[in-house]
Amino acid sequence: MFRALALTVSLCAAFIGAISCGERDAAGESSHRDASPSASAPATIDRAGAERARARGEELSRHGQAVKAAAAFEAALTADPSQLELRGRLAKLYLYQLQDPENARRQLARWQSDAPQDPEPIYLQGKMALNDADFDRAARQFEKALELDPDHLDSWSLLGEVHEARGELDAAEHCYRQVLEKDPSNAGALYRQGKLATLRGRFEEGKRALMAVIDSNPGHGGAHQNLARCLLQLGDEASAKQHLEIQRLLVLYGSGTKVDRNADPSQRAQIERRLIELNPRYSPPYFGLASYDVAQHRGEEAAELLRGLIALKPSAARPHLELARVLESLGQAVEAKREQALYAELSRDGGDDGDR
Repeated sequence: MFRALALTVSLCAAFIGAISCGERDAAGESSHRDASPSASAPATIDRAGAERARARGEELSRHGQAVKAAAAFEAALTADPSQLELRGRLAKLYLYQLQDPENARRQLARWQSDAPQDPEPIYLQGKMALNDADFDRAARQFEKALELDPDHLDSWSLLGEVHEARGELDAAEHCYRQVLEKDPSNAGALYRQGKLATLRGRFEEGKRALMAVIDSNPGHGGAHQNLARCLLQLGDEASAKQHLEIQRLLVLYGSGTKVDRNADPSQRAQIERRLIELNPRYSPPYFGLASYDVAQHRGEEAAELLRGLIALKPSAARPHLELARVLESLGQAVEAKREQALYAELSRDGGDDGDR
């Protein structure tokens, strides 16, 4: 499968490269170049052609056409191999979107060769090794990245996960503390440190860390589950049961991200209503429940629901947009325009989308 994908990308890259060099061909200048992934650097750098191919790749990427975007980025790098940032982006595209480890490794090796002092390609190679459960190689790569940049927090975090997988819990906690010293609100490190503290019997410490995670991400099911364990050990059975129910509802809601759209709408609405009752700062159920209420001709209830979310999360943009739609359905045009203006203002100012 990976060879077929590489061939597809190679053919597309050759086509895009030919287009980007068309003007030079028309002038009679030889522009033949091998646009395959293994092509060597061109004798001359075609920055204009590279920019055109890169812009094409950006457009394709925005439209979710990852294979064609990769081909365009390959063509851009063939025209101008000095674009290290683009090489890194291409490596991540292969790794995360195309699930093509062979081409990801090729780009990472080239990136590391061109920028030996950059920890990022080394870190990503370590991440690939960790995904393959090759803990020894992963640890070596993360340690190399940290030699280059002791403040590379992603390397500290994943090195902690390697130690945790090996049962080296003191070393794992050391890694998570390194992250939290530099970024006290880092949710990933807080969660893993809280989970380890719970596992090792330090329940008050675990409770503090896990509550901080939930404060920043109310839909973190693992944090709710581990906080319930802490609370049980601390004698707060009622709160423990509540967090366990939240975790169960998040699973029913679709691993905490979305409701199964094939489920019965009334059943979804029940789950959403209960989630809002128990976990009011978790935003996604509000939107689904508001849509359900509108469909059931309960627009006023939907509007009140969204106003409640806005009160809880005043910097979130999306609730204003959803409220504007509900108000339009109720014929309240003036109020709807006001909410649309607030949505535009918050979006412009970088307000969150209210999906957490």
